[in-house]
Amino acid sequence: MADNVSGTGGPGSAAPVGKVFVIFGEVKAIAPDGTVRLLAPNNPVFADERVVTGGDGRISITFNDTEQTVLTLGRSTDVVINEDVYGQEPPDDFSDVAGEVADIQQALEEGDFDPTTEFEPTAAGPAAGGPGGVASARDGGASYPVFILTGEEVIPDSGAET
Repeated sequence: MADNVSGTGGPGSAAPVGKVFVIFGEVKAIAPDGTVRLLAPNNPVFADERVVTGGDGRISITFNDTEQTVLTLGRSTDVVINEDVYGQEPPDDFSDVAGEVADIQQALEEGDFDPTTEFEPTAAGPAAGGPGGVASARDGGASYPVFILTGEEVIPDSGAET
């Protein structure tokens, strides 16, 4: 299949959802219709395009949202720029959280609150995973030897010929 390659433009009359802020190496945008464009700084990025970075490619895309969100992709990355990527608006109502934060701050100032004992224990720590809180190899973590210092002394009698 032959790809149409262009240096500018995008999918039809669609409005861009962002633009290229910084780019290194070769980075392509592939439209849903298969059109391929090589990206350069300040090029528009459109909804539903795939952004593909090469082995030496890196890109930062600034979106047109109210926060001017930046997406940075490293080398050998393939991402579809859809609403999951650019459409996340922060919640407008933080009143529940703000009230809880104010209560915790007041309790800390008055000395009525100890954050080390008042909250539920986290998932990390000695009980999580294996010894010392490190996940075992069967859990997807790396295994390592654990040495417990006992103070015992031994005289090696195997493989320590002197």
